[in-house]
Amino acid sequence: MGRELETQVLENASKFVWELILDNNGMGKEINQTVERVFCKLSDHEPPLFPPQEDADDANVKDNAREESRAEKEEGREVKIC
Repeated sequence: MGRELETQVLENASKFVWELILDNNGMGKEINQTVERVFCKLSDHEPPLFPPQEDADDANVKDNAREESRAEKEEGREVKIC
C-alpha cells in the first residue's frame, strides 16, 4: 500500500508541475522566458525565438483567410482580404 500511495502522490505532483510549466500565465511564462533567454545567450541567437502567442494566432487567422480566399477564387467567387 505504501508504494501505491507513493506512486499516486508522485503522479499528482508531476501533473501539477507540468500544468505550471505549460501555463502561459504566471510561472509557466517565466519558465519559458528564462529558458529562451538562457538558450539565446548560449547559442548566440537573438530573442525572441518564437513570436508571442497573440502574433502567432493572428498569423494563423490570416493564413486561413488566404486559403479560404484561394478556394473561393477557384470556385469563381472573389473575396477581399483585409
